[in-house]
Amino acid sequence: MNVLSKEILLNDLLLFDKFWILMEDAFPLDERRDKYSFKSMIPEADFFVKLFVDHKEEPFAFISWWIIGRFRYVEHFMISSLHRSEGIGSKIFSDFLTQDSSSVILEVEPLIDILTERRVNFYKRLGLELLPYDYKQPPYHKNYPFKPMLLMSNFIAIDIKQTGNVVKEIQHKVYRSFGNNPEHSEE
Repeated sequence: MNVLSKEILLNDLLLFDKFWILMEDAFPLDERRDKYSFKSMIPEADFFVKLFVDHKEEPFAFISWWIIGRFRYVEHFMISSLHRSEGIGSKIFSDFLTQDSSSVILEVEPLIDILTERRVNFYKRLGLELLPYDYKQPPYHKNYPFKPMLLMSNFIAIDIKQTGNVVKEIQHKVYRSFGNNPEHSEE
């Protein structure tokens, strides 16, 4: 399994287009930026993307994250449907968790069906827990509503004040360029 950095992703247009097909297949529009907005974020110093390619240099997985204070905020993680249930996702995410000592926080959809339960259980098996605080993901696009989500972290002792501070930093850093006011959620 080869790993490619964000610099390669930014500079190789064909590779970026293949990556983007994975992104669109895995995440609906309300859970991701548009292609050009995403590409404009790649050079950000605190933003990271690891793209995993097979022996034919075809992308099959990726993880993108931000450094936010003491946390790594995972914005997107996906494994191609062709490679699910092979243990690759667990290996990639376990390696990510142990690559440094900072805590990890991420968003997941509320538990509404078998797929969302599987996703939450996947992260639980890797040591993350659901945080018991209300959270709404700011929209990636103008005129889209805030989206109810759940937060998970491997830093279980995080209290409501710490969570609020991390959420403000996520909203400021990650969602800042979409014309949204992260201080105002639509209740």
